[in-house]
Amino acid sequence: MSISRSASSYPAIAPPASPATQTPATDCSCIVGSSTAMKRLRLQVRRIGPHFRTVLLSGEPGTGKELVARALHGTIQGTVGPFVVCYKAAIEEALTDYESGARTADDVVRLIQGSVRGTLFLDGISELSLVAQGRLLRVLTQYESSQNRVDASQRMDLRIIASTSDDLRILVSTGRLRQELYQRLATVEITLPPLRDRMEDLPELARCFLDRFAQLYGREVREIADEAMERM
Repeated sequence: MSISRSASSYPAIAPPASPATQTPATDCSCIVGSSTAMKRLRLQVRRIGPHFRTVLLSGEPGTGKELVARALHGTIQGTVGPFVVCYKAAIEEALTDYESGARTADDVVRLIQGSVRGTLFLDGISELSLVAQGRLLRVLTQYESSQNRVDASQRMDLRIIASTSDDLRILVSTGRLRQELYQRLATVEITLPPLRDRMEDLPELARCFLDRFAQLYGREVREIADEAMERM
């Protein structure tokens, strides 16, 4: 299964090679910006990160939902499993296998998570069909039931972060999203502000990207000209 991703999806540098991509954790230092909104966001991540079970990240495309999800995962204390990105097609394929009887709920979790004590990032949860939403609810319900029947030392400590560019409450009201799924995922909701609402962060972001790409391509670029910054 090979899942592609839009090239405009900031802040990922390259699309994953597989539907469930395991990557190292990060922390709040990757959330750039000194605006009030970004300070508040970093504070939310630090407070929620060590304790969350499910988090919903909402915001326009390009606001950095995956970046914040990685930061949340990076604040988990103790032994931590992988951060796994799971895209719409991969989710639906795994759920279809589950519905056909080819996999159990635990199998599906292991397939898309890859390890215990990890974080599963469901990217674009609002894009799932109603059929897939129903299957996902059944997987989560049966998975939780199975975990309650095993010894505590054998349980899979699964954390879920879902992202959306849509207002899920509107989707629920119009029948395009199952209310039970929304209630499960939106226990804690973090809304990410677009850059146009925090333009004071632009110079810091520009410097961050300049340093990153100068290092990547082996170039020595010391600064951004005033004229270039003004045009941005």
